[in-house]
Amino acid sequence: MNLSKSEGVSFLGQLLLSVFTSAVSLSGSTVTPTNSLSEAMIFFKETPIIYEKLNALNNVGLGYISIGQSATTLSGGEAQRIKLAKELSKKTTGRTLYILDDPTTGLHSYDVHSLLKVLHQLVDLGNTVIVVEHDEDTIMTSDHIVDIGPDAGVHGGEVVFSGKPSNLKKVSSHTADFITGKNKIEIPSKRLKPKKEWLSIVGANANNLDNINAEIPVGLLTCITGVSGSGKSSLINNVLYTSIVNKLLDNNEGYVHCKKINGIDFMDKII
Repeated sequence: MNLSKSEGVSFLGQLLLSVFTSAVSLSGSTVTPTNSLSEAMIFFKETPIIYEKLNALNNVGLGYISIGQSATTLSGGEAQRIKLAKELSKKTTGRTLYILDDPTTGLHSYDVHSLLKVLHQLVDLGNTVIVVEHDEDTIMTSDHIVDIGPDAGVHGGEVVFSGKPSNLKKVSSHTADFITGKNKIEIPSKRLKPKKEWLSIVGANANNLDNINAEIPVGLLTCITGVSGSGKSSLINNVLYTSIVNKLLDNNEGYVHCKKINGIDFMDKII
């Protein structure tokens, strides 16, 4: 069974429809679009068919999602975990094969931990899980590793290791060498210092961004990080990117989901 984003989005849409339909039928409803899934769990505690689905989502670390959030605003990691939550809420024969291709892509370490917990739950139920992955934590918490290599293209296509993670250090491969520390990504000994030029985002409010301000130095490598769903893509793609495109094109759209952005004059192109 391949786990796709579209299936996760569909599952969430069906669940939220059930939540609102049930809420309307219950007297004194206090569930609103701004309530989080974890808050809705309290309301539906005596409604098992809804509570169990909400609880499954909460168990994969998605309790913060608001009931009224558009399913299309989900990150890839969120959609992946929603689909897994759907599978966990079903009765299983213990004979299902789950195949995931790079499920941790774009996920914060905290979210990777939540995802791995779910995958091990599926295995504990007797199912088989195959993960195509580069993430070290995922590799080392697996029960069995098949390392393909030794290189790419015509220089690959061979099994260079197959066995327990604890035995990976006994071989030499790109995967093994990075995990054992033989190879590593060097941390720069010197960091570039910010100059006087900055991109300043003022009052960003896209999706879950709470009227925040953010400053990004011009001419440096800046990393935007945070757990899945915290607002990283909303800040950079929905607010910064769209606003700069509008300004560079000199159209009438102006700033998007923010009060203003200072420093756009330092840019003549955005990619």
